[in-house]
Amino acid sequence: MKSNAYTTVPERFLKPYEIPRAKLDAAIEILREHNADATIVTTPWNDLTGAQLIEAMEGGATVEKALEELAAQNTAPLPQIKTSVKDGICHLSGLANQAAALWKQTADPALVAAYTLTTIGKSLRKMTDQPQTMRAEQGEKPLPVVYAGGVMSNKFIRPILTKGAGWRVYFSEPAFSADNAAGTAILCALRAQ
Repeated sequence: MKSNAYTTVPERFLKPYEIPRAKLDAAIEILREHNADATIVTTPWNDLTGAQLIEAMEGGATVEKALEELAAQNTAPLPQIKTSVKDGICHLSGLANQAAALWKQTADPALVAAYTLTTIGKSLRKMTDQPQTMRAEQGEKPLPVVYAGGVMSNKFIRPILTKGAGWRVYFSEPAFSADNAAGTAILCALRAQ
């Protein structure tokens, strides 16, 4: 066992694991049934360069892009959207249940995608509006806002963040963002080398 301040990892997990080809092919086939365009990396991570890891994380079709495309196809009216933002912090814990209930009720993937992304967009917008409103109440001018992160590259959400904003809005380039903790950790490790 190897230990650090956070966890204890059994040695067997630190060694490259050889998966039988038939099992690997079966797993890839299952993944392809759900997302024919997914980037699937089967090369051991130790054999990949940093650039290859970043390309795998950033390239190809993603769930977010598929959700964005579905949402854009929606023609049905959205149910009432309730956002929960307090003191600049959003609470999206109920969104998964709301989307599941909408799916059960309608079985309309485009409607559920549009509802989900609109709820996220309106929550982010409310997070931005609250401090800007506080500044206005104190007689201060609004500050420009820089949105960063993978969600901000979503073409469905961006208009929600910009429409009617009484301040300048900027979006960072994807190279300055990482979509998740694993991506952030890898990017930091690569930049530290």
